[in-house]
Amino acid sequence: MSKADEQKPWLQSNYEKLIVCIVFVFVIGSLGYLIGRSSRKLSTLPGPPDVRPGPPRVDGGPYRDAMTAAMDPDQLGPSRRPLTVPETRVACPECKRPIPIEDFRARKPCPWPGCGAVPPPRPPDFDGDKDGMFDEWEEKNGLDPKDKDDAHGDLDDDGFTSLEEFLYDTNPRDANHCPLVAALRVEKILAQPFRLMFTGVVKLPDGTQKFALSRPEMTYFKKLDEEVEGWKLIKYEPKQGKRKVHGIPKTVDTSVLTLQKGDETIPLTRNRRYREYELQLRFYPDEIDYKVKRGSDIEIRRKKYRVVRIDSATKKVIVRRADGKSWEIRTETPPPRPKPPE
Repeated sequence: MSKADEQKPWLQSNYEKLIVCIVFVFVIGSLGYLIGRSSRKLSTLPGPPDVRPGPPRVDGGPYRDAMTAAMDPDQLGPSRRPLTVPETRVACPECKRPIPIEDFRARKPCPWPGCGAVPPPRPPDFDGDKDGMFDEWEEKNGLDPKDKDDAHGDLDDDGFTSLEEFLYDTNPRDANHCPLVAALRVEKILAQPFRLMFTGVVKLPDGTQKFALSRPEMTYFKKLDEEVEGWKLIKYEPKQGKRKVHGIPKTVDTSVLTLQKGDETIPLTRNRRYREYELQLRFYPDEIDYKVKRGSDIEIRRKKYRVVRIDSATKKVIVRRADGKSWEIRTETPPPRPKPPE
């Protein structure tokens, strides 16, 4: 070592060795820290619970109570004086104790001591079984106000139910007093000229007669019991009548020749055009339309009716049932029909 080196401070002469020692200590310390950390026991993760929590439990008590009440309803609410009896009872309007329902309907005094209250009168529109018919009307016509199924019956077999008889205010026990007039209406009357016109009578040398029946571009001459275009001549009635011609009364020939085809007959007056009429009838309860002529048959609620007369002047039609009962059907708007209960 030179003399110059001996005179340098120790730190300067050992600087590099000091750095190496510091690095060595740092490395050894880091290695010991890692070895100690790796030797620690890893903590165990919590395992899943033995039983998973389910949905909250629902109390079925109210549901069971509601079903029990629906299957076995009480006639009375909770009472301080409960009474078990085999007959239907209702609460007295005064003392609230149970009394027989028949006594209540008959307005008998309450049988409980100290009460004696008389039930109030039943309103005229009371409908106990909710069948759409008032109890008072049912009792009057021999129906059961406690049986709701009797609304669909037909006591007089006229095709209309008891409920319809009630709504139209007719007698459910009289087949001749049915709602047909209120339920059937004339919608349209269409006039159609008849093809043939009775124009004259020809007397033959043997005393017989031939009748002239004219149509456009042709005239037939036929005797009684002969046919023309499917119509049979069945009767001739000579007549005279008065008619004003230009304001002057004159005697004119009004003889009638009657034709027949099947069940339909047509009376032809001499020199007068006969008109046929086609009708459109509407049965409102079932919303059914019928297109008919005079002599046509229609079926309404299993009953057959025949159109026997059409009056174009008064706009009315006569229909007849098989038993001979007739009804006059008009063109007025039918009265509003109450809607049956659902």
